[in-house]
Amino acid sequence: MTTKAHRLRQIIATTDPQQALSIQRELAPLVCIPPWPCLARSSDKLRILALDVAYSDSLIVGSAVLWDPQRHEVSWQSMRSSTTPAFPYVPGLLAFREIPTLYPLIDEALAHACPTGRDETGESPSIVLLCDGLGIAHPQGLGLASHLGLIYDLPSIGTAKNHFWGTYDAASLGFPRGSRVLLRKPSEESQQAEQQVGPEQEQEQEQEQEQEQEQEQEQEQEQETVTAQPDEAMGHVLRTQDGINPIFVSPGHRVSLDEAADVVLSLCSTYRLPDPIRSADHIGRIELQRLERERGQPCKQSDR
Repeated sequence: MTTKAHRLRQIIATTDPQQALSIQRELAPLVCIPPWPCLARSSDKLRILALDVAYSDSLIVGSAVLWDPQRHEVSWQSMRSSTTPAFPYVPGLLAFREIPTLYPLIDEALAHACPTGRDETGESPSIVLLCDGLGIAHPQGLGLASHLGLIYDLPSIGTAKNHFWGTYDAASLGFPRGSRVLLRKPSEESQQAEQQVGPEQEQEQEQEQEQEQEQEQEQEQEQETVTAQPDEAMGHVLRTQDGINPIFVSPGHRVSLDEAADVVLSLCSTYRLPDPIRSADHIGRIELQRLERERGQPCKQSDR
């Protein structure tokens, strides 16, 4: 483990949601999203490390599979379980619950992919992290995929089944496989509208808004009209099969916007979700069910 990775692990080891939020704001500027494709997708050295987490009321199971995109098969898989983490369930901060379970799996996978760092040809394997979670399409710009990409300094991609953050033009999304529209960062106005405030804050905000409106009306008479720039793109809403619901794809680190969507689409053979994620999800749920049976408890899995 590099010194940087060790430091980042220490930084995010918190059980305090407020501190976690501050950490995300501190780390988000370190994320690198290149404007052009960077992955050697045609290389036979490329491996996809898919990561998933399954919950029950009392357990958490992390699962990982190394996927060979050339052969379209799993080359390695592993699972780790623990009791439900101390960090509370807070939307937008799930990385702090899940990462401790995923650390040993990623370390194990990287060691398995190439124990000496290079193979018999002298080349290093190319690993891309594929997470069942968010990349930069996140309120702080730092979802699970971005966290892990930063820690391991690896290309990473986030895939989500449900819409969590951002705006998009649903009417422009076509029905054929491969159709996509940009997922954009919400405007400041829409973000403020979504925030919930208490009665005391409402009165203060109303007074502030009245003052701002008066100032704006005065400024409008002096300023020229400026064309608004498009909201910042964070990812894609991607239809992976004809006519089915789309998924939400965003780069996590060291992957471009378009390349993230292209990679995910190439990994979706006949199902909505990428095959490596489906494989990781499958083994994780089976392990969770086995552990719950051993504990004599009903297996009520939680959808995160």
